This record gives sequence, C-alpha cells and structure tokens, in this order.
Amino acid sequence: MAAFWCAGHCRLSLLPSQYGAEVYSITPSHPLAEGQTLVSPGLIFKLGFFSPNSSGNKYVGLWHKSFFPRKYVWIANREIPLAATDTLATLSICSNGNLELVDGKQSSVWSANISNCSSAVLLDNGNFIVKDGMGVDLWVSFNDPSDTHLPSMLLGTRYLSYSFDKIPGDKVLAYANVSSECILRFLFSVSGKNWYLDYESWNNPCDNYGTCGPLGHTNHHGQLYKGGFGPVYKGLLPEGKEIAVERLSSSSGQGVDEFKNEMLLISNLQHKNLVRIMGCSVKQNEKLLIYEFMPNKSLDTFLYDPTKRAVLDWAKRFNIILGVAKGLLYLYHDSYVKVIHRDLKVSNILLDEKMNPKI
Repeated sequence: MAAFWCAGHCRLSLLPSQYGAEVYSITPSHPLAEGQTLVSPGLIFKLGFFSPNSSGNKYVGLWHKSFFPRKYVWIANREIPLAATDTLATLSICSNGNLELVDGKQSSVWSANISNCSSAVLLDNGNFIVKDGMGVDLWVSFNDPSDTHLPSMLLGTRYLSYSFDKIPGDKVLAYANVSSECILRFLFSVSGKNWYLDYESWNNPCDNYGTCGPLGHTNHHGQLYKGGFGPVYKGLLPEGKEIAVERLSSSSGQGVDEFKNEMLLISNLQHKNLVRIMGCSVKQNEKLLIYEFMPNKSLDTFLYDPTKRAVLDWAKRFNIILGVAKGLLYLYHDSYVKVIHRDLKVSNILLDEKMNPKI
C-alpha cells in the first residue's frame, strides 16, 4: 500500500477506494478515506463520507445501515463542509494522537481535540468511540450529538436512556430533531421502511420567540405561580385557547442544549396524568416552555389555604393520589422514555378544571 506523511502530520493513504470498502477500525496506519466506510461489529451502523442530495458539499457522517431512506444521525464537520470534489480527504489519527478530518490540501476541517488516541471504532448502538492504547475511551460521539438522539444515549442529568426495542419481531428506529426555531419533530420507522412523521410542534412564524412580540402569539396575562425553573404566566392564543408559559430563570443553570434535550424527551411523554407540552421558544438566553393551562393551579394552593382546603374531601384526595401514582408508574415503567422524577412535591402537582392531577 502506498502512503506518505503530510505536512499536517497525518498519514495520507493512496489505497484505491474500492479496496477494503468496509473497515472495523481507524488506526494511525489505516485512516478512513473516500469510498471506505467504518462499520460496527454487527453491521448495524456505518460511518463515512457522503454528499447530501448530490450537493456541492461533503461530510463525514454516521447512519443506520439497514434503514431507508437514509438518515444521518451524527455528522463530524457539520459546520465546515468539504468540497464534494475533494476525493483526497481522510479521517485520520495524526502523529499527536488526535482524530482529525483533513481535506485534500491537508488543512484541518474537524478534530476531536484529544491526544494519545490509538484507534477509533463504531459500536452497534451508534456511538463512535476513540480509544487510547489501554482501551480507555477518550472521546465519544454521544457527548457531541448532532440533531438526533439514539437508543441508549444518555441525555441530561434527569433522564435514563431510552429504547425502542420493545416490539417483538420488529426493528423500530426513531429520531427527534429540534430546529433553531425550536420546531420539534419525531419520526419513526418500523423494520427500516416507511419513515413517517409522528409529531411536529408549531411551525407558525409566530412560534419563534420575538417574531410576534415578547411571547410569540400569546397575550400575556400575569403570573400564575412559581414553576420548577421560573415564573409561570397565563397566556391566550389568537383562537382563544388558554396556555401556561414558563419563563426559565437565567439562574436555573440550564443551557440551550439541555433545554432542547428536555423538550425532546418531555414531548414524547403522553399520559392523562402528565402535563402536556405544547411547544417552546428559544432566543439567545431567553427560554420559554409552553404547556396546557391548568385552571386550578397546583395542589399546594389548596393544601396550604385554610379556605380552599375544605374543597379537598376524601374522594378528591384519593383521586389525586391515584392519578399521581398512575403518572409515576407511566414515567418509571410504561413509557419508552424512562424518567426519574427527582422533584415531586405538591407545588409540582397541577390540577385541571375537574381537580384531576397532572405532574
């Protein structure tokens, strides 16, 4: 095999692209070149060079091998594309031990920003991992996600991993995307065929924060109560529907990515004893969470008010207890997305117009 060392200290291979098209690892002596794909041990996921829709750009991305049409679930150089005509680009482990994508002129396009790595492999769960000589993980793609969340990917600090393998005999793949305008979409495919849109949040221009005023297309009515991340206000949509808008406090410590991750997961939870999320808005550091309006506010407004407390007879109390238990059972056991609720308290138990509880 002919090869030489380039000025950027990465090894450029002149191995014909049709030779050894599928490889199981990237090493200092075996970079990934145009026409080659890195595959997972069970041939479930592949990683390689691609040009979307025959465009003038080229990327290094990761996709599910058996699902069509193809969905790229992770992209390395998503911000800096290669030219589609560049056939000499390689994904290489350089002499300093960094995994780096270099173009045909040996200019760095993307890197994992690490050192001392000796190999890169792709796992059957879609995680692209870079290891050192002792087999210790130095960098993983699950910690640098694109717009897709795969089964077994851990998101945030509040949620356990989720899985779509509970339908006997079927392979189910799902991916979720939150656009820069905070439009949420869930797509599903069974046995690798017929991708379909399962859910899409608002896509009206007014849904983007600031486009139609401070609260999008809601009319601000005043604070209802203090939510888990900030004050909650009552809003009114143009068609007259009442909504609740929680304005996340800047001191909550929650960044935009964490907020979007939480939005992705919560929106996939559907149960009569869970508050239904309707959408969100993100602009710079301003984050709004929009969900269904609960006219009786939270349980603490009744328990700690001597007058309102009389409304809570035993039948209503038992109904609230039963509803909360059903909601928790769904979160912990029945839903695809496994959630550990770490802040269950009376102020987080909301009540609808019939005093039915929602957490």
